[in-house]
Amino acid sequence: MNAISSPLEGVSSRKATLHCFECGHESPIGGDWLVRAHDDRLEYECPDCQTTIDSRPTSADSTPKRTETLCC
Repeated sequence: MNAISSPLEGVSSRKATLHCFECGHESPIGGDWLVRAHDDRLEYECPDCQTTIDSRPTSADSTPKRTETLCC
């Protein structure tokens, strides 16, 4: 009996893998990316070519602002 190969065989199961669109480097979000902290965001840079591949708000900026309207 022959074994049937899965079409996903050999595919990485990591969900949080970032890819550099400039040079093709890839690594998990907690991998070897250079993380630059700014007042309002974190920037992830490629360790090979220094391209900024992602910019994410800091936790304080990621919470939605709630506005309340007082009536009369």
